[in-house]
Amino acid sequence: MPNDWSKYINDEENKTDVDCIRNSIERQAPLGDEFWQLNMVKQCGLESTLNPIGRPRRRDGI
Repeated sequence: MPNDWSKYINDEENKTDVDCIRNSIERQAPLGDEFWQLNMVKQCGLESTLNPIGRPRRRDGI
């Protein structure tokens, strides 16, 4: 265990990290760097977890 573990535990969370974790949990998507995440999505068939939520926007001219 690191010498400063209590400081690490008691520090405030980084908002960006917390948002990434929440998004991953809500979407049931793998959590990690982009390369690893894309690799896991392909291996596990989870492509839909990375797609935007909702219906695709309408294209002009249709």
